[in-house]
Amino acid sequence: MAKRQATIASCVLLAVLALPATPFAQGGYFGRNKVQYQQFDFQVLKTEHFDIYFYPEV
Repeated sequence: MAKRQATIASCVLLAVLALPATPFAQGGYFGRNKVQYQQFDFQVLKTEHFDIYFYPEV
């Protein structure tokens, strides 16, 4: 019985120590690899059922 309690206690301790580290592992890199687009002048071709957004070739 004591061995089972020790195993449960060690699992709980490991979970408590591991959980606070997960937000810091992901927080530093959020949004850094975002693609930067240029400003495009989109035009709209409206039909009866659809709106087609496009930009004309130069």
